[in-house]
Amino acid sequence: MRKWWTSARGMRREPSRRLCAIALAVGATAAHPLGGVLAADLAIANPSFELPSTLFVSTIIDAWQRSPKPDWYDESGGFLWEQLTGLFLNTPPSSADHIVNCHGNQAAWLFAVPAVGLFQELTGTGTVPEATFQAGRAYRLAVGILGGGGNMADGATLELSLYYRDDSGATTVLATTTVTNRPGLFGSPKQFLDYEVRTPIVQRTDAWHGRPIGVRFLSTVTPDTQGGYWDLDHVRLQATSELGLRDPRVVEGQFQFDLEGDVGQIFEVLASPGLASSSANWERVGTVTNLSGRVTFSEPVTGAAARFYSARQLD
Repeated sequence: MRKWWTSARGMRREPSRRLCAIALAVGATAAHPLGGVLAADLAIANPSFELPSTLFVSTIIDAWQRSPKPDWYDESGGFLWEQLTGLFLNTPPSSADHIVNCHGNQAAWLFAVPAVGLFQELTGTGTVPEATFQAGRAYRLAVGILGGGGNMADGATLELSLYYRDDSGATTVLATTTVTNRPGLFGSPKQFLDYEVRTPIVQRTDAWHGRPIGVRFLSTVTPDTQGGYWDLDHVRLQATSELGLRDPRVVEGQFQFDLEGDVGQIFEVLASPGLASSSANWERVGTVTNLSGRVTFSEPVTGAAARFYSARQLD
């Protein structure tokens, strides 16, 4: 998270925790509004593949769906399509194949066979929470991945994606990241590596605005690189919102500005005589609750000297 400051004199950035703010100068010839960013975690059902609990392995994974079996897949070869994904219990710490950073006790596996995948759509049905692509937000999907299992070939690939379904029900991918197995990437001791995929900021005119968010992990190997398996763990989904103090103005002796951000958030407004002031010189001048996405802060103008404002989200 970063704190943003601005005035007519220029701009700088300083790291901070849970601050979404800018500063606006009263008495300056101009004040330039600037946005910050606030991140919020979105719920994923069974994100660490802990359900159902198993003593060894299970081909059932609560809340997750497997990709449809393609017509070309021959189940007489030894594995049913439903046996190409599942979950497993991590081995004890003393075991040579123990995964040292497994989140919880279990994780999922996914065979490196073309079109094998797991997905979840946040539609609000059953145990799956509801979440849709919202204007002004960008989305980040992260997951722990461990490849190379079962003599996986170099060059085997796994695709992470965020997607939505259009009016016809067809899957449209918004953003992808491809993980490629290579020598030494997944070393010893066995541990998950974090990978992520991010979307651009959603616009109200986008076809996916208001659509349920889809999360997918899909094997994209070619026939000459298939074989082996991927392990997956600790799925995380996050939305980031643009925030800002907008439209500084003086109205009937009151200095006002608007704060834009997530509905329902409470923000503390601070003021100081200078940007270089120590934290002790930033005075709390009020709080505002953002009930509609944009809320106005106002206080009397008491003098001609410059006065700077910032805002931060309260926990």
